[in-house]
Amino acid sequence: MPHTAVNVLAGTPPVNLLAVERKATHGGLKKSEARDATMKQWQQRRESATGKRWTQRLVGDLKQWCKRTHGDLSCHLTQLLTGHGCFGTYLHKTGKEATPSCHHCEAADDDAEHTLLHCPAKDAPKEALKAAIGEETLWTGTLMGSMLRDRGSWTAWETFTASVIGEKLQSERERRRQEPASES
Repeated sequence: MPHTAVNVLAGTPPVNLLAVERKATHGGLKKSEARDATMKQWQQRRESATGKRWTQRLVGDLKQWCKRTHGDLSCHLTQLLTGHGCFGTYLHKTGKEATPSCHHCEAADDDAEHTLLHCPAKDAPKEALKAAIGEETLWTGTLMGSMLRDRGSWTAWETFTASVIGEKLQSERERRRQEPASES
């Protein structure tokens, strides 16, 4: 379902689970107990879904994500966490790019994972991020934990995504500006 990543990033359970939660609180269940049941059911639903999607791989523990005490989502961070944005595979899927390849390193598939973990053109920002968050390597299994560790780590992720995604957006805009000139 396309709305699931939006629900996760917003920290808002799906509306049908919220309806059950509201009914339970009107039936006398404490709000905290009803919310715990909602979060448990939402987590189970995500874990039983076939095919782990990108956001699900990054944000595994819904309760931990939703209870964070710092960190607002920027447009760049949202693009990285959803995989929707200036990535070749996404742009190709939406008909805005002829191929899903990376314009920065010529990899066959440019998706959020490629940008975050594999693109050699992004090595300098990745090294700066690793130093800022105190990690030797970046991988999907530790992204959420490092983001939620403290405000400084969250800010490091924001800085990284602003730099990397911002550069990708600028490159995409430049390619679009050049398209009409090359067709003439």
